[in-house]
Amino acid sequence: MDIFNIKHKTAHKFIKNHLIKVKNSNNIIPRKIQTVGIIAEAKLFEAYDFTKKLGENLGLMPKDLNVLLYENVELNNEKNIYPVFSDNDFGLYGKIKKEEIKDFADTKFDLLINYCSSDNLFTKVLVLRSKAILKSAFYSENDEFYSITIKITGNKIDTFNEELAKYLNILQLIN
Repeated sequence: MDIFNIKHKTAHKFIKNHLIKVKNSNNIIPRKIQTVGIIAEAKLFEAYDFTKKLGENLGLMPKDLNVLLYENVELNNEKNIYPVFSDNDFGLYGKIKKEEIKDFADTKFDLLINYCSSDNLFTKVLVLRSKAILKSAFYSENDEFYSITIKITGNKIDTFNEELAKYLNILQLIN
């Protein structure tokens, strides 16, 4: 249990401090999208694994997609086929405790896609710590650290993926 929500308060402070750095940094746009990191909620994958269709939309093989799932601590479902993280895998100031999550954050993906809710604090921390070149998510008013946000009513994942593929195609980042 987190005494007085100290972990959440320090994570908010980390996000606030690093947003300034993100706004001032100039990311280099990749020539072509070749690797994609995906952050999604585990309950989403229980119903529908959309990675195959996403790979087809982006012209990538399944091996080029690296998935990391967020799971609520209370649920802790052991039947996931992808690596899972939770709030417990973060310490004060958003420090990552688990090596597998550190490796994901340190991987320089051409594109990182966050399918999690915009109010999920620790996925925001992970996105900020990520070394991905481009970052994408569903549109939210307070998500300044994404390169591409797409506003889709009803959080329709296939529609989001198709729109993302259209934008990346226009930018000539995919074939």
